[in-house]
Amino acid sequence: VRNDDFVKIPTLCSFSKVFSPIPQIFFKGNSRINSSGKVLDKITGDAGKQKKEAESTAAQEAEAKEKLESVSQSVQAAGAALEELDNQLDNLEAMRQQAKSVKADVDRAYSENKDTIDTVLHYVSVGFNALFK
Repeated sequence: VRNDDFVKIPTLCSFSKVFSPIPQIFFKGNSRINSSGKVLDKITGDAGKQKKEAESTAAQEAEAKEKLESVSQSVQAAGAALEELDNQLDNLEAMRQQAKSVKADVDRAYSENKDTIDTVLHYVSVGFNALFK
């Protein structure tokens, strides 16, 4: 046991510190001090104040936990929505690439068959003119 483990009380000699039962009461962490402190708190009214403070702190803690849970759920929902949006954007990009490919195929087919298409359109035009004259 070290000297700093005792509460400083006036004694006649250091010999009484070691062998006297009084310093044992004041040993740090002793349950007698804790019990007597609780009794003193009850007498002075601090026990009620401490109980109210503890209840208030517990209520604030519960409210903070609820808010944290709500925020956590909101973050998870936002993450899921963002994931869905990312998937839709990926699908949109794939559809855009597919449309570009189809357009390029149509342009290539038209340029390869331009003469045939122009000839067919010319004969269709001549046929309509002959029918409606």
